[in-house]
Amino acid sequence: MKGVSMKNGLKLAAGVGATLLAALPAWAQDAAGNIAETVTETAPAAAAVFVPTAEMVNKGDVAWMLVASAFVLMMSVPALALFYGGLVRTKNMLSVLMQVLTIVCVAALVWFAWGYSMAFTNGGDLNKYVGGFSKVFLKGVDPTTFAATFSNGVYLPEYIFVIFQMTFACITPALIVGAFAERVKFTPLIIFVVAWLTLAYFPIAHMVWSEPEPRPAEPESQPEAGSAAAGRRPKAGPAAAGSKPEARPAGSAKGRTLNFRA
Repeated sequence: MKGVSMKNGLKLAAGVGATLLAALPAWAQDAAGNIAETVTETAPAAAAVFVPTAEMVNKGDVAWMLVASAFVLMMSVPALALFYGGLVRTKNMLSVLMQVLTIVCVAALVWFAWGYSMAFTNGGDLNKYVGGFSKVFLKGVDPTTFAATFSNGVYLPEYIFVIFQMTFACITPALIVGAFAERVKFTPLIIFVVAWLTLAYFPIAHMVWSEPEPRPAEPESQPEAGSAAAGRRPKAGPAAAGSKPEARPAGSAKGRTLNFRA
């Protein structure tokens, strides 16, 4: 009788043990899910990526940027073309005009193709020197995207920013024409412009002007209570409240000018 009871007890214990082992993966999965939910809920809000919205765009900024872009473009064509054309002989006037006009057109095409991406995107390991190719041919740029500026919390539609920066990419190589006017062939000039923009202008523009990551507006710092008092110049010496100013002697370098000490 005792042997039967012991066998039944062993079978029962073995069944309970098997049930517990079978349930362990499910318990572990539930525990992992609960931990993940807790971590997600307690994650700091600062880790979220800041995305600018249309409410952060000022219409006055957009209007002025368009006007400024038009001004810079007119500085290239016709202003710069006519200026350089007036400095050469009459027979080379048309040649210089065409060189400047073609340089502006080619630079604009190169800018839209890969220049903007090299200047104003993240270049990964080489980001200190040049951008990447994530926005070649303006990939991902549309009326709903915005570009960061040097001012925190101030954004522009990305198309406006692309056009404004394009005008400088166009006028900069056109300025080089004045150095070799009448002394260069047309085809080598265009090849030089494309190479110079890619190897010199775009990396320097990236290093100087790139702001690839949008930043939220920083709160204005409040002046501390003792900051005004801390900025005052301390008095030099323990001057008494009713002390009189001392006068220089008559034979001093400044004659009879009085020297007021604190």
